[in-house]
Amino acid sequence: MPKSPTGIIPQEYNHQRDLPAVIKYLQEFPCDPLDKEELLFGWARNVGLKLTTDDYNKVLHVGVNT
Repeated sequence: MPKSPTGIIPQEYNHQRDLPAVIKYLQEFPCDPLDKEELLFGWARNVGLKLTTDDYNKVLHVGVNT
């Protein structure tokens, strides 16, 4: 079941311009990176924003040693 951003991502981040704040929030949010990806996708869908691979990588690979 997809993760819903409702109740997780703060309501004040409800506009496309809030993408940097949402990414920062998800980078610090304590959950599995794949869940962060789903949350980001759900938020973007709600605000009508098309994400880039780079946007997803910012939440998927945070804190990962390469």
